[in-house]
Amino acid sequence: MPQWEPSRYAASRSRTGVFRSRTVPGSDAVHTVPQYAYAVCKLKTDTDVEGHGA
Repeated sequence: MPQWEPSRYAASRSRTGVFRSRTVPGSDAVHTVPQYAYAVCKLKTDTDVEGHGA
């Protein structure tokens, strides 16, 4: 079984975005504007281990 060495948090990068759909209506009767948003985070350690999340 491999031995796991602890790693340290080294860096993070985040990104957000907003886009509008030209063909899809809003998500419901209250939100009639077809505008959507997202956020993504990337974490790096001092080893080769990386992670992504949304």
